[in-house]
Amino acid sequence: MPGAGESGEWDHHYLVYDTGRWEDWERHATLDAIEQVIPHSEEIDFMVLSHADRDHIGGASEILGAYQVGKIIRPGKKATAFQDDLVIWEAADQAIRAEGAEVLDLSEQDVPAGTRFQFGETTLTLVSGFSVPPEEWGELQPAHSRNSPSIVIRLDFAGRSVLLTGDAIGCEHYEIDECDQTIASEKYMLDNAGSVSIKSDVIVAPHHGSISSSSPEFIASVAPEWVIFPSGHRYELPRTAAVERYIRAGVLPSRILGTDRGDHEGPKEWPQGRIEGCADVPFDDHIDIVITTEGDLAVGYSQPNPPPELSCNRMQDILNFHQATGNIATGGQPTVEQLTEIADAGYSLVLNLAMHDSDNAIPEEGNVIASLGMSYVHIPVPFEAPTSRHLQRFFRVMESFDGEKVFVHCAVNARVSAFMHRYLMLKKGATAGQATSPLLERWLPHMEEVWKAVLELELDEIEE
Repeated sequence: MPGAGESGEWDHHYLVYDTGRWEDWERHATLDAIEQVIPHSEEIDFMVLSHADRDHIGGASEILGAYQVGKIIRPGKKATAFQDDLVIWEAADQAIRAEGAEVLDLSEQDVPAGTRFQFGETTLTLVSGFSVPPEEWGELQPAHSRNSPSIVIRLDFAGRSVLLTGDAIGCEHYEIDECDQTIASEKYMLDNAGSVSIKSDVIVAPHHGSISSSSPEFIASVAPEWVIFPSGHRYELPRTAAVERYIRAGVLPSRILGTDRGDHEGPKEWPQGRIEGCADVPFDDHIDIVITTEGDLAVGYSQPNPPPELSCNRMQDILNFHQATGNIATGGQPTVEQLTEIADAGYSLVLNLAMHDSDNAIPEEGNVIASLGMSYVHIPVPFEAPTSRHLQRFFRVMESFDGEKVFVHCAVNARVSAFMHRYLMLKKGATAGQATSPLLERWLPHMEEVWKAVLELELDEIEE
């Protein structure tokens, strides 16, 4: 955010709106992206934490540990929906209290819509934001109650404006395409649009492109030229129905951008730019919004035309694939072709926990992997008799390759999910939720007793 200083040269002011996801590698990637824009010698003038969901505040503690922040605004309400949300919220809360910044906490003080914050020639206006939904919004479903209080900010500079919307809610349903009545935060903004304008040249679309947001009435009032969907490879976002609402309002498809270029997740996701079999790689689709002092506006990708091999994670086709951390991926038995994809993705080690005679086992897997330039370690773990010794060997191999990209597999990713759960919790400080893969979550209700015992092993029992 620019502003003219006493010398006539432009001073820099910095806004951070939401701080990304919560896994260690995701927090580091968020901080790396910020460091490319904001020197450590500079202060972040204003940080907005739109609401308490962990995908919006996950990186706050990391950023606050690296930068001085002048002012922070947040809803303040403690996250209660999931235990992991609470853990992330408490880490952010602790970092905020230690920062010494001026904190505007909407659970403790009233900051009305229309409140303005001036940074040089740039104006930030609070358009909507609450600790909890106002009573007049009526009874909302739990997810709407959690998302709708999101702090919405409009940035104005040189006659141009950008609307930052968090997870604002405007439609009743998550799975029904029609939105014939505007509700909650979007209705509130519409009702106040006469005094607090929402008309903007660029909108960062609410709730990642969910059909629970971007009501037709709201879009018509914003009247954007450009739409940016902050989405990734999950939940089939942005939804085609949500995108088509903007197109029907007159936005050109060429001016609709997303942070998941190429993603091919399912039939409900907007298909423009889809690459068959592509799972979007996180943190690769940065989007620049540039407003000059003369009011010229340019919006586009930082890297306009990346090759598909850099945009897509084709390893998603591996049986029960799970990206455990930035450097660790897991899955069931890969095919020879998929081993090539693992090598192409830059992995250094393939660690196999399956037995020699497991279903779909590759007899010469070690030789295939060596020919692809990767290391191979095989720790056969009998499914009926896993022991602390197997886990001890697993820990030692993982520690030997710490910092390198490691792919761990067994037959279906069951053994691996249990072992990785203990490794991430005992060695990497992850919470139980962070360490639990989707397959492990499905397995837990009917897990065999011998594997329940594995999940109860403590570090001293493994390393003795």
